[in-house]
Amino acid sequence: MKQVTLAMLGFGNVGRAFVHLIQDKQALLERDFNLELILTGILTAHHGAAIDSSGIDLTRALELAETGQSLDLLSSQPAPRNGVEFIYACSAQVLLENTPVNHHTGQPAISHLQAALNKGMHAITANKGPVVHAYRELTAQAAAQGKRFLFESAVMDGAPIFSLFRGPLPAVELMGFRGILNSCTNLLLERMENGESFDAAVDYARSIGIAETDPSADVDGWDAAIKVAALATVLMGIPLKPQQVEREGIRSITPQMMAEARAAGERWKLV
Repeated sequence: MKQVTLAMLGFGNVGRAFVHLIQDKQALLERDFNLELILTGILTAHHGAAIDSSGIDLTRALELAETGQSLDLLSSQPAPRNGVEFIYACSAQVLLENTPVNHHTGQPAISHLQAALNKGMHAITANKGPVVHAYRELTAQAAAQGKRFLFESAVMDGAPIFSLFRGPLPAVELMGFRGILNSCTNLLLERMENGESFDAAVDYARSIGIAETDPSADVDGWDAAIKVAALATVLMGIPLKPQQVEREGIRSITPQMMAEARAAGERWKLV
């Protein structure tokens, strides 16, 4: 049985969903791939940290985080609270970087990924910031170390958009793209079409984990802008920052505008 050890930075909705997925797929991974995933470190922003080279109890980790308790209870050694120091303290082969995105600089996620690669770990992130602000540097560093820098879920979640161009479509030249890249605003607009107020729609989105406590990045267009920048940077080879993307959020959309669009057989979308 091949064992792969993982360390996680960030244990919010994305991180916990991934741990649930590990649990759900454990038998399949062992049966079909002869693979066992072992989580040896978790660092959170608000629920402490845990390091255990023999493997952290996933069920207990989820229980503690979801009930607002500290993961310190699961640690077999003192766990640093600084991200880079935590990475060097963990005995893991792969870093999963899931800290909140910094649209303007990509930090501290960039430093976390650099530290992981320097240590000889594969570096995987769902964070769009490093993809936009340090794609070339991190890709080159990974190649020099003989490791992988992967970021498939940074844009379009489970759709393998980057792998599609990396594998099946290697000679395709992408000339442009158009679409809805932010699922949160899509949900908000749909609920507002059905008569909900903006605030009520946001509250619902928060309740199901689609919107953050502060939804500004979604509703003001920053999330869509950084995804545009990521796609242009990686798939078109054009370094682009979110500040260079013309953006307009959905805050100014009123019930009257919704009604007028519906009467015309049209719908508001953040495209």
